[in-house]
Amino acid sequence: MNNTKHIFAKLKKWSRKISPPLRIGGMHITDFAVRYAGLKSGGVIRESIRLEPGIIEHGVLKNRDTFLAVLQELRRRVSPNERKPVSVVLSLPIRDVYIQTFSAPKVAEEGFGEAADLNARMISPINVDDAYYSWQRVSEDFSASVDVKMLGAFVEKTIADEFIGAIETAGFGIAAVEFESLSLARNINRAKLIIDNKPYIIVQIATEGISIVVVRRGVPHFHYFHSWI
Repeated sequence: MNNTKHIFAKLKKWSRKISPPLRIGGMHITDFAVRYAGLKSGGVIRESIRLEPGIIEHGVLKNRDTFLAVLQELRRRVSPNERKPVSVVLSLPIRDVYIQTFSAPKVAEEGFGEAADLNARMISPINVDDAYYSWQRVSEDFSASVDVKMLGAFVEKTIADEFIGAIETAGFGIAAVEFESLSLARNINRAKLIIDNKPYIIVQIATEGISIVVVRRGVPHFHYFHSWI
């Protein structure tokens, strides 16, 4: 048995050398800066590059060439080896993402996804044909008279595609795309700063402006960003 475990341990070690685990960091984009955080050699690496005015305005990419040059410099700082893959979870600014709670009818599990998707499309604040959107359950009461509470998130395809395209061109991979208020709420939940899923408000004061996020059951229900400019 011990010999078998030793063999499997060696195989695992060799497989990691042949196919090392993919590095995944986090990337946050605002009108004023691009920030990266991830793990490297057992430690944490953080990089931030300030953006000149006019590159991104009100969450919309205006100067792709200059933005691409910034991303390429960030990629070089994170990992000079261009052959070594680096993927990121992209966190989009609050101002680019619409979130809204809604209810979905209680149906059989196999039909629930279709029902929730239909309701999300109906409450979308932007044309769903021009948007990326997703939803998740917020809470669920199994009493017959109560619908399932949902949270929907929506972002314009043109805005998301511009950022994703530039990031991939610069040499990063995209592992996932989410939004800033969800990232904040998840980190607070993991740090166990809030007890018993009580509602709370996040107030984030940053160089770019002030963000307010209302969180219930560990999920953002409302968010708002106000720029200092």
